[in-house]
Amino acid sequence: MTNPLKIDEPAQLLVEGRDAQAFFCAFLEKMKIQDMQVHNFGGINELPGFLRGFVRIPDFADNVRSLGIVRDAEDNPRSAFQSVCSALERARLPLPSGPETPTTGRPYVSVLILPDSETPGMLETVCLRAVSSDPVMECVDEYF
Repeated sequence: MTNPLKIDEPAQLLVEGRDAQAFFCAFLEKMKIQDMQVHNFGGINELPGFLRGFVRIPDFADNVRSLGIVRDAEDNPRSAFQSVCSALERARLPLPSGPETPTTGRPYVSVLILPDSETPGMLETVCLRAVSSDPVMECVDEYF
């Protein structure tokens, strides 16, 4: 049996998968950001159901100031954004006009598509970009 989710912070970040959750938790810790909670919504097909349940958590309406959703672009960043917006709409949450464009009101809602809003890929693509100029990458490329 899983533990029910609990709202402990005013900023909530929903991410796709355990690896993304570990990454963003480490990132927030490194950046010393303490008022944000990270939740794994599972796979891309699980976001709609997760969101519908998430907004029903008793403390959601009173305590959540901002909500971020991070999702991999996979093969199509536009389709990924539309999929997130569809899930937001079903959960009766504000719809951002585009990726990385927060809504107004409460909660602020923002969507981040990885690696960016124009390129197919995922979190791992972002990580590889971060080290692409490192000389060791030549050896990694050669290995593969």
